[in-house]
Amino acid sequence: MSYNFINKITDPNYMSRYDPLFRTHMQEIFTEITDYTDAQFITITKYPCAKVFNSTQQSIANITATIINFNSELFDTDAIHDTVTNNSRLTIKTAGVYIVSASIGWDLGTAGARKIDILLNGVSNIASITQQTDSNGYPSQNIVTLYKFNINDYVTLSVQQWQGSSLNCGGSFSIAKVG
Repeated sequence: MSYNFINKITDPNYMSRYDPLFRTHMQEIFTEITDYTDAQFITITKYPCAKVFNSTQQSIANITATIINFNSELFDTDAIHDTVTNNSRLTIKTAGVYIVSASIGWDLGTAGARKIDILLNGVSNIASITQQTDSNGYPSQNIVTLYKFNINDYVTLSVQQWQGSSLNCGGSFSIAKVG
């Protein structure tokens, strides 16, 4: 079994470094986990959750906010995502409080800034991060928020960059009910 995030959150020694409430929620969410490698799926059945990604990178035009599409799923326990129709969306099927996270990696580009927004129902910004590219030119960004959703609310991930030309990016988008 590979040692990854799932293994870490179920390891009491690793989790002891984190807030006890967070630790309790994460252990409840991931109560039924099978052995996992990159080629296998995770079986998570206690709470609604999904993790999606795009199997190819997406080109982002300079100074243009762009919604990221996700054509693949690592897991989806509540029909939150559709890989064909509206594949940019994670749609809430069970109301409640969710943790929403994304990780985006950008191709080489040493100029400008990079921005990620998590949008509610395609309009309202519920989380945002803007980062100046580093001297290596390979910025990666992570964003996390908690939000209380109603049934049929959805979130999308919007990115923007100011490199001066188009840049490719790729990553993942996740959601898990915590309350």
